[in-house]
Amino acid sequence: MLSVGDELKDGFDISIDYLDQNISFIEDIKEFYIKRKEVTKEYLMNMKKINVDMLDLITKNSINISVGSKPIMTPGSLVNSSITTVRKLVNDNIDKDLNKINDIVINDLTSLINDLKNLSMYLKNIYKEMMNNYHAICETNLNNYKKKYDEATKNMEQARAKGSSSDKITKREVAMNEAKNLYLIEIALANRVKDKLYFQDIPELLDLLQNTVKFKVQKFNTFLSKHLNNCIHNANSNISVYKEEINYLTENLPDLDVEMFIKHNKKPWQEPQDKVFIASPIWYEEPIFNVKLEEDLKILSIKYKKAIEDKSYLQSEISKQLDNMKSLRGQILEASEKNGLNFALLKQYSASLQRFTDLENQNLRVEVIIDSLKNNFKDINLDNLNFKEEKKKSGIFSKLKIGRSKSKSSNKDSSEVIDNRYEDSRDQSDDVASTMNSFAASSISGAGINTEIHRENKPTFSQGSSSSAAPNAVALYSYQAQDSDEIDISPNDKLRTLKNDVNGWTQVLNVTSGKTGNIPTSYMKITEVSNTSKVPPTVVPRRKKGNNENPKVLCKYEYIAQGDDEISIHPGDQIEVLRPEDENGWALGLCNGNKGLFPMSYC
Repeated sequence: MLSVGDELKDGFDISIDYLDQNISFIEDIKEFYIKRKEVTKEYLMNMKKINVDMLDLITKNSINISVGSKPIMTPGSLVNSSITTVRKLVNDNIDKDLNKINDIVINDLTSLINDLKNLSMYLKNIYKEMMNNYHAICETNLNNYKKKYDEATKNMEQARAKGSSSDKITKREVAMNEAKNLYLIEIALANRVKDKLYFQDIPELLDLLQNTVKFKVQKFNTFLSKHLNNCIHNANSNISVYKEEINYLTENLPDLDVEMFIKHNKKPWQEPQDKVFIASPIWYEEPIFNVKLEEDLKILSIKYKKAIEDKSYLQSEISKQLDNMKSLRGQILEASEKNGLNFALLKQYSASLQRFTDLENQNLRVEVIIDSLKNNFKDINLDNLNFKEEKKKSGIFSKLKIGRSKSKSSNKDSSEVIDNRYEDSRDQSDDVASTMNSFAASSISGAGINTEIHRENKPTFSQGSSSSAAPNAVALYSYQAQDSDEIDISPNDKLRTLKNDVNGWTQVLNVTSGKTGNIPTSYMKITEVSNTSKVPPTVVPRRKKGNNENPKVLCKYEYIAQGDDEISIHPGDQIEVLRPEDENGWALGLCNGNKGLFPMSYC
């Protein structure tokens, strides 16, 4: 037997239209019997009138017909057999139960139409939910995750461009990685949902529709056969015609209608294309998971464990629903073979299918999360990862005991500023550290794990007080700070530039308000050139004997300045060391005209 679900991929629209057309046809048949009832009613009234006239005529002429007009002896109430026979023929000529028969078939057809309309409504509702879920995941949700990913990359680039603190950059990077990872998961989910919709959900729904059509044919045959048998029981003539019509109905097999419909509607079907990763326009990346920081792995680990928990519940519910559907399928098959399909059974199966589809959609998201993470992190045991409460943010030096003792003498040179550093550590279990090391060596991200430098009380070199510096710019427009490293400005505020324009942002001192932060460069006008980058230290460095040139080092890794007393360095930069490395790994240097502290371990 042909299956609509197998033969007509994505064929719900034409199939439900086919079912509705058949329902409309049965309504036409019902209307025929309603009109026939009206005609029959009129016929019976006319028949009754002429029968009454005929019986009156018989009564009036019964004596004359029986014994003549002038009998020697009147017969009383007796009449001859001819009159008795005619009376019987006149009475039997009225089909007294014709309207009752018509009422029965009309009621039967009304019941069938109502059942079919309800089943059609159930099918449409299930299909609507399927398509709503498909569009929500494959279009709306996917577009939203893409938008969040693009926004996160934009925020990351802005933080880097404005020379934000390491903490802030790390936070933006974690947000960007999380947005990308969720976007990748959503792409995988969209493709799985698409496959499930076209290769499981719609075919299953079309098979239910096919059983609804078979139910229509079986009930139609049953009700018309019942009607014809009532006609035979009530009729004095045309019995052979009624029996012939019943034989025709036995040849009206339920599967024939479906097979004809399939053969005349089958066509080649093109599966919709899979969704693919679209890189951010300002931060091009490959479609691979980003786990460069421990926080990235922690976020994914939490999602993984939550998915494992949800899967346990969903699998249990799906198993129960599947058992129920299998039982109902068996009943439907058995009833179909015995011409016993009924509305209650199909309604029950449609409700079960709706519930099963909903559970499977929930489970699909869970499975995609689990499969995506397992397939991409094959060397990591995600089930055994444990993260303890973080004490502080840490970075590449989190394992080092950084501390500088206070000066033993108060007569120290003022250039040797007292600095206390505290160990910035995070309690981590060995399995997490091992996991991160394992991941760093994996091929998922060639960059490995990017870490940050977190410094608290860092070495400083004194510069002239910026608050007393003369303004060299003026604000043109009002701007409201949108981030913690930005400041408000109003038109005509006097400004002092502290850092040059970087990607449309300039760090300034608002002399009017006394606040320091970033503002859009286009919102201000330079009134004189700033020389703040050349402000000398408070104490002039001692001249060295012999060679007057300071040593230079070559930068190997990029470091972004985290404060005003630091400098950003990039691979290949030549850095002039103005003050040697202290015991904590920091040196004072000059690079590209900028002077400040930098980590020697990056050179």
